Order: sequence, then C-alpha cells, then structure tokens
Amino acid sequence: MKSPLVALDTEPLAIDALTATRYHSICARFMSVGPLSISIVTTVPVRLGTVVYCPADHPEDVFEVAFVPDMQLRELDGWRLWGIERAAMRSCWSRFEVHEVSKQSVRLAGSSSECDPGWWLSQANYISSRLSVTSDFNNYLLVGDIWFDLEISESGADAPPGFLFVCATEDFQIGPNSIRPPDCPAYWSLDPLGDRRLSADEAIALGFPTFKLTTNFSGWSWENSIYDRLRQFHQAKGFDPYTQDLARDLGYPLFEFSSGGDPVFAHVIPGGGISFFSISAGH
Repeated sequence: MKSPLVALDTEPLAIDALTATRYHSICARFMSVGPLSISIVTTVPVRLGTVVYCPADHPEDVFEVAFVPDMQLRELDGWRLWGIERAAMRSCWSRFEVHEVSKQSVRLAGSSSECDPGWWLSQANYISSRLSVTSDFNNYLLVGDIWFDLEISESGADAPPGFLFVCATEDFQIGPNSIRPPDCPAYWSLDPLGDRRLSADEAIALGFPTFKLTTNFSGWSWENSIYDRLRQFHQAKGFDPYTQDLARDLGYPLFEFSSGGDPVFAHVIPGGGISFFSISAGH
C-alpha cells in the first residue's frame, strides 16, 4: 500500500481535501519513529507532555526543551512482579519475599500522557525555530509514558529469609504533572511488618541483593523530512509555521519553553542504558 504521505507528494490536490488535524494524525501514525524507550537513573522530576532533546551520540546530554502546562497524570498503578500486582500493606508500601525478587525486576506501572502528538506537530517548527534548530530533529522526543523498574541483583547463598518493602506509589507524584523517585524507594527487613529497616550495609552483609531504581519513559520522534512536510502543509493552509497560530486555531494547548535548558536527567545508565533507536515492544 502506498504511504499516505507519498500519496500527498504525487497528488497535490489531496492537500486541499485534508484537514490539519487529519494530516497530523497521518504523520503521527505512519511517519513517527517509535515508540522509543529510554532508561535513566535520576532523582530529578520528570514531566509528561514534554519534548526532550536526546542525542543518540551523547545520551548524557538529555534535557527538556518544551512542555504543555497543566498536563494531568493518570494515577500510578501498583508494583508488579511478572505481571502480578502485590496488594499494598496498611502503610501503603508493598512487600515481597527475598526469594520472589532475587535477580528480578519489580515494575511500577506508570502514567500515560494525554498529550496528542498533533499538539506537538502543529507547533514543532515554531519551537525548533525559536531554539535555532535546523537539523537532527529526530533527536527530539515527545514523551508519552513513564514507568519505574526496581532492578534487583541475585541474593547471596547464605541470605536469611527476609522481605523487600517498596514505597507507596503516591510517594512518586510530586505535582499534577510531575513524577520523581523518592529518596527511599525500598528497603530490606527481617521483620515481616517492616518495622526494623536494615541499612544498605547491613543488608549486604547479610547477603541480601542490592537494588537500583530506574526511571523509564517512551515517546516518538520524527525525521527532518516530516518537519519539512509539516511546514509546507501549514503554509498551504494559510498559516505561518513559525508561529503557534495554527495550534490556537485548532484549540490546542500551547507548548511553553522549559527554563534554562539545563540537563534534567543527571545520570544516564552507562553501557547502553539508553536505547534511543530501539523500537519499544511496550511495557
């Protein structure tokens, strides 16, 4: 089947028959790269409805460039191990036995953004022009989903029976559209009620596994040629692509620029922790 956008190149009259909303839908569905997934180790807040700069050759330079204000998060789901959700305790923390989680990953199913890719596509050339971006548009990622993995090493052969306590899901949400891992996402205890927390040194000395919390997010990007097509289409519809006039006309929320341009993801997992060009199979 011929690509919808190839058809538009060969049939200019089709542009007149397409609304901007429909054109953006075609770009989002057929011409995006992704979903792409990224794993990072950070305690910095992460927002949905954002566009981040994520260069494949320098993943440590990931930072947020623009965002949709007032984006609401869907409530985080519970912690899951192999797809099985654990009931929260009275403290709202979840408990796992050491043999269950040894050499496993416990996942906190995340929150999906309600950000329509069309919102970004209607304003992408405006944002890029204000940032003086003229190439490598594929390095800009529209964030769609966030989730967390607690990666647990293998327990020692002499590890005693014990329990891993994982914090309440609400401890991650710090605002209506921001998520940040808490200072203490999990701890080990010999006590089934978790009243006596083991320090990291105590747990290691007893043979309990170590653990690492990663923040994961996925989204979509578009190649340079798609930005060119969007610019031409918007001009053909009578709009200046270097403004937000089309987005206003469509009633879309307007992206705002993130302040400072400072990196918001301080520690990217070394050794391939970022999979920018890998298409995610979902989570």
